[in-house]
Amino acid sequence: MQETIEQIQPQHRMCACWGLLTTFHDAEETRLLDKLFAIAGKLKWPFAIGMLAYLLFQHWDNFEKLRHGQKDWGFFALGFTLVAGCAALTFVRWYLLVWAQEFDFTLKDAFRLGGFGLLCNYGGPGIVGGDLLKAAMVARNQQSRRAVAAATVVLDRILGLLALFMVGALATLFVDFDTAALNEAAATAAAADKTQEQGLLASVPMMSVVGWSLWGGSIAGVAGLVIMLTPGSTRWPILQKLVGLKYVGKTLADLLNGIALYQTKRRVVALAVVISLIGHAGLVAGFYCCARSLNVWVPNLWAHYYFMPAAELFASVIPVPGGVGPLEGAISFFYGLTAVGHVAKETAEATGVAAALVFRVTSVVTAVMGAGYYMLTKPKSEPDLLSSETLDPPQEPSPAT
Repeated sequence: MQETIEQIQPQHRMCACWGLLTTFHDAEETRLLDKLFAIAGKLKWPFAIGMLAYLLFQHWDNFEKLRHGQKDWGFFALGFTLVAGCAALTFVRWYLLVWAQEFDFTLKDAFRLGGFGLLCNYGGPGIVGGDLLKAAMVARNQQSRRAVAAATVVLDRILGLLALFMVGALATLFVDFDTAALNEAAATAAAADKTQEQGLLASVPMMSVVGWSLWGGSIAGVAGLVIMLTPGSTRWPILQKLVGLKYVGKTLADLLNGIALYQTKRRVVALAVVISLIGHAGLVAGFYCCARSLNVWVPNLWAHYYFMPAAELFASVIPVPGGVGPLEGAISFFYGLTAVGHVAKETAEATGVAAALVFRVTSVVTAVMGAGYYMLTKPKSEPDLLSSETLDPPQEPSPAT
């Protein structure tokens, strides 16, 4: 899978990440980018495996107890169903965003490319590696406006992150938040280790920071989305000046035209946001079910909605395949924070790693199923992903109106 990402032609990678803003015309810059990709490709898996091995070694005794404990397979089946179903919802969301741009793109295409992209998350940086490949693939299949086609993947990811923040922010309403009494009780609990109040979760300083960050991210995201969908925002003088810039201007004009088209289909974008909220809520519930399948103490569902956004965001910014290692470490950390008065901190941290690994199994199986669907439905006329076929020169974009 590592080769799948790294062997994409340089110009395809450009469409996936850099091409949204600029085009590389300098051969030396292109060679430098290729070297950076090669170095990252050699280091990402050793780092991920090393971090995971460290977590396992640190909690080995507790893992042995979990391994021999009784499992709840009903919760595991429910968790897998939710994870797979929420993955399908992300494909529907992406389809709506591409369809709104009036590209020749079907729901079947979204499931095919989205399914393959899930598996490619384990070949690229963070948990967004598959997005890079999806952007390159959808752009490659278009004869014009390739930057806009690739940008639908970026917007899809942004809406997913917005839902991440919004679901977490809403969860803070169901947890007692940062009162003086709770802070004092939390300090007492930390010394005596005897409180039984799950509501003390928000009194932990780190969780208070997480809570305020969730609200800040939600408000900023909604405000940005409102501005983007406001008619006339693409005609702001500063943006029109940027359209005239060398290299960046043509691509930016294409993107502004795409935004103008979304402004005429605001209901589609609103539906995509709703799908994002349902999908993320279901995904966190799926993780919770995976944790419950271990048949030991785990934080309640609202606590998961509270800290999972921070854990997923952390895993997405660390450049390792699929967030392997960072996600498990972040979950372990937050499980330890919420364990006060329930179980020993070390036991909770081990449970967090184990729960994340169970969730990882359901995610990998879902990704393999998605890649299998891609292979089974791949038309014979479709060019191979790794072929050396070059992209046709994009058509000249017209200024945004």
